[in-house]
Amino acid sequence: MKRSMTVKKRWQLRGLAVLALWTLTHMLSATLAAQTRDDAQQLVDKAERTLHAFQDDPQMDWFRENLRHARGVLIVPDLLRAGFIFGGAGGQGVLLGRARAGNLWSMPAFYDIGSVSFGLQIGAEVAEVMLLIMTERGLHAIFSTDFKLGAEVSVALGPTGVAAKAATADVLAYSRAQGAFAGLTLEGAIVAPKDDWNAAYYGKTVKPIQIIKAHAVSNEGAERLTQALRGPSSDTSPALQSASTAYDLSTIQTELKRRGYDPGVADGQMGPATSQAIRQYQMQRGLPVTGQPSLALQRELSGE
Repeated sequence: MKRSMTVKKRWQLRGLAVLALWTLTHMLSATLAAQTRDDAQQLVDKAERTLHAFQDDPQMDWFRENLRHARGVLIVPDLLRAGFIFGGAGGQGVLLGRARAGNLWSMPAFYDIGSVSFGLQIGAEVAEVMLLIMTERGLHAIFSTDFKLGAEVSVALGPTGVAAKAATADVLAYSRAQGAFAGLTLEGAIVAPKDDWNAAYYGKTVKPIQIIKAHAVSNEGAERLTQALRGPSSDTSPALQSASTAYDLSTIQTELKRRGYDPGVADGQMGPATSQAIRQYQMQRGLPVTGQPSLALQRELSGE
């Protein structure tokens, strides 16, 4: 009897130990996911500041002109180049894609970028880098598990002069740094998605093509970045607000939410979350992508 009780206690202790280990593991996983999500948001915020720096730089007229025609943009706020004799460069960035119609930009997908080069590169430098994806071929190449700049697609270093002529490369690279960043070359650089960051930021496993093309996820923390890419016009502009009053916007918001989209609170007010939900719905239904409410949209939602 005593032995039976001892064996039972052992099993109870083992069960408690397993439960404690399981609880600790899940607590650590949740903590790591939260930290990754915070790191991802910091990168998005830095990318927004980098974008504004390029847009406001008087020497970046050529960049601003080409951004208007880009299919996507990879923003790397901090590209570190370091080494002696053997040099290298690496950083983290966010990729956003533009819809085929209009000036509507996707949520960001997170990427690593790194390269190794040879040469007499002494010291270390940090630069802000913008990669403008000018072709659909270039954009789809980045969706692969990892791809090499200059191999699958052509890459050219974009000039900063006002009168510079546009290049015909798939990708145009621009850089800004304190002091010279002479010799910067991204030929051979590897670009690879950060799947763990994408999952942490959007709360589920998601691939870059789902973020960029399918608009399958959304995060309000990236709204300011997408708005900065769209330019001065805003989803919450007076014109957009007045347009929304011609329709029963609260009904549209309710119907969108019922179908799994997230327009925010169904309060009849137009805002970034509602505009993003409308864009996602229009994309998936093959409708003209405007991000704006319309009578046709309301009828489409009511008739499903």
